[in-house]
Amino acid sequence: MYERGMRVRVDNPLRATVETEAPRNKKGQLSLQITAWHEVGQLYSDKAGLDSLPREHILPICSWPPWFASPEKVVFRLDELVGVAHDDDPV
Repeated sequence: MYERGMRVRVDNPLRATVETEAPRNKKGQLSLQITAWHEVGQLYSDKAGLDSLPREHILPICSWPPWFASPEKVVFRLDELVGVAHDDDPV
C-alpha cells in the first residue's frame, strides 16, 4: 500500500497520508504504541532499495466500458463477421 500511495498523483489523499508521519508523543514514540501502516511500508521499501528506483505514476482508469462512457452509440455488427480457419493465409 505504501508503494501504491507513493505512485499516485500528488493531489490524491492517499499520497498525503503516505507522506505524513504518524502522531508521536513527547518521547518521540507513536502515541498509540503501534506502528502506522505507512511507516512499516516505508521501512520495507527502504530495506528493499525501492527508493533508489524510479516510480511510475499510477494513472486513473475509468471503470466504465468505453461504450457506456462514449456519447456516440457503439454498435457491434456480428452479422458482418467472416469465418476464418487456422490454415487460412493472413490477409
